[in-house]
Amino acid sequence: MMTKLNPTTEYQEHIEFLKWFCYSYPKYNRLLIHYPVGEKRDGYTGIKLKRMAARKGIPDFFLALPRRFSNTDNFRYAGLWLELKSKKGKLTKDQKFYLKEFEDRGYACGVAYGWEEAAKIVKYYLSGF
Repeated sequence: MMTKLNPTTEYQEHIEFLKWFCYSYPKYNRLLIHYPVGEKRDGYTGIKLKRMAARKGIPDFFLALPRRFSNTDNFRYAGLWLELKSKKGKLTKDQKFYLKEFEDRGYACGVAYGWEEAAKIVKYYLSGF
């Protein structure tokens, strides 16, 4: 049984979401990728990451699992990009940009305010499997 926190920070929301995901979908654990580009960094690390193509505004999670139509073998989405905010969080201009860009290129995209919303988005996305 999973223990639940009462998350208030984005970090805590991420931890609760990951605990839920790993418990609910163990066979997909290695396909859920987290992009920690929004964390505070010292100047040297920031420069280094920028040189390595770390981009401000990339969604927090990518589920590298294409979703099929239920009655065909064609792919509808190439994967799911998910931005997880705290319940009082707000999207940045950069985050809005990337979510639209990814959606325009065939990815499902979602924004969740709290880990429970993130869980609902993932359940819906995976409902075809």
